Amino acid sequence: PDNDNWIQFLAKCRRYASDLLESSGLEYTLKIDEVIPGKLTMEVRQHLWMIYKEMLTNVVRHSNAKRVDVILGFRKSRLMLVVQDNGNGMMEEQKSSGNGVNNIRKRAKALHAELDLQSDQGSGTRWTLIINPQNHISM
Repeated sequence: PDNDNWIQFLAKCRRYASDLLESSGLEYTLKIDEVIPGKLTMEVRQHLWMIYKEMLTNVVRHSNAKRVDVILGFRKSRLMLVVQDNGNGMMEEQKSSGNGVNNIRKRAKALHAELDLQSDQGSGTRWTLIINPQNHISM
């Protein structure tokens, strides 16, 4: 579909973040790369969009954060999404339970992506998703 190109995808990500985070009163930074080396498949864009939304929604609903930083782009030829907040952090059992966390994990697995969750009670949360583009980008 026409809506599935990278620039439009990034615009949708920016709009969603600004609408959600500004209405919640959170300070935030977005660092988003405009350039992509090739074309991401629709499957990757769909999973990435749902992961992105879930991560940001979790910050607003559960973290009690005052600030969130988002990075989306290519690093060392791999697609990376990082969402980091300065909120409450998660207890150990929260890292493996809950629909949102489980949905993020399932989608990352479907993409054969690396997913790292760093969070301790009282020290905020940092999600890092790394997708190896070799399986998902057509040149």
